[in-house]
Amino acid sequence: MAWQVQMSSSKSAAVSFIIPCFNMERWIEQAIESCLRQKNIRPDVIVIDDGSSDRSLEIIQRFGGRIRWESFTENRGVNAARNRGLSLATGDFVLFLDADDLLAPDIIYWQATLLEDQGGDICYGDWQWLVTNQNGTARFQRNPKKRQREDDLTVSLLKDWWCPPFSYLYRKSFILRHKIFWNQNLGFPDDFEYILRVSLQCPRVVHLPAVTGYYRKHTGKRLSEIAREQWMKNIVFIYELAEDELKKQGRWKEPYVDAVCSGYLNIGRHMFSHDPRYFRQMLDKIHRLKPGFRAARKRYRWAAKLLGYEQAERLSWFKRRVRGAIESSVTRILRR
Repeated sequence: MAWQVQMSSSKSAAVSFIIPCFNMERWIEQAIESCLRQKNIRPDVIVIDDGSSDRSLEIIQRFGGRIRWESFTENRGVNAARNRGLSLATGDFVLFLDADDLLAPDIIYWQATLLEDQGGDICYGDWQWLVTNQNGTARFQRNPKKRQREDDLTVSLLKDWWCPPFSYLYRKSFILRHKIFWNQNLGFPDDFEYILRVSLQCPRVVHLPAVTGYYRKHTGKRLSEIAREQWMKNIVFIYELAEDELKKQGRWKEPYVDAVCSGYLNIGRHMFSHDPRYFRQMLDKIHRLKPGFRAARKRYRWAAKLLGYEQAERLSWFKRRVRGAIESSVTRILRR
């Protein structure tokens, strides 16, 4: 790989892998092994069992002295487990891995080396879906989620850019210097809130153009309406906090205003098929911030100009439904 040739060798980096685990007996062994098998680094694998009632803790204990672990006597939440793991970390770098996800082989050495060579605080990379059926069989989605070098990570995140937690390797000293701990009072999407809060501290960011890991997607699992509404409330709350922080820092200028407006539009579009009222609420927020805001996508922008945003979204939603139905039909035919 061309990017490897340009990188210099470095001493073996100490990396702390923090894995929160709650009732993940089916996957936790694979997650731990994906950390221990990383070459040319000194792995410090920390597993925090969050009061599991299945065989997770038994499986964790089998690793003996190869890892460090603690177990909560009751379920305290994934972010409490992550924060406890961070307090125990001894590595120069830290990475958060969910118990059902996997790291790509030998990728961490390259992230750590890139951080050292370029003096970075965060290194992020590409990732790939690992689709798991209810019977336990799994397959990789064909095309990885490739990420480009982002000029401003905060702007990109606010515009609906996202990577799983394992995609980011952090320099621990940066995290501790700015006291960036996981919010234990916030549910999903807590991982988005965390990296957005990190980005607001203006870290030096580097990108590794390679798949860093595999994000497990469990088929058949969908958010309930109550969970969906809570997700929307949480993410709007996150955007409002980001807006307040940018104003506090004196950085509330057009690129960030546009990014927040784009984020609100994406939230509204995500919720449109469930309840158009949420879409209207997001449009109201956009109008408050920037009355003349225009969507980034050209076709959608023109449809909104001609029909209004709500009718443009109805048309777009219908188009997505038709395309999805056609793709599902083609898939069923090819599988016969």
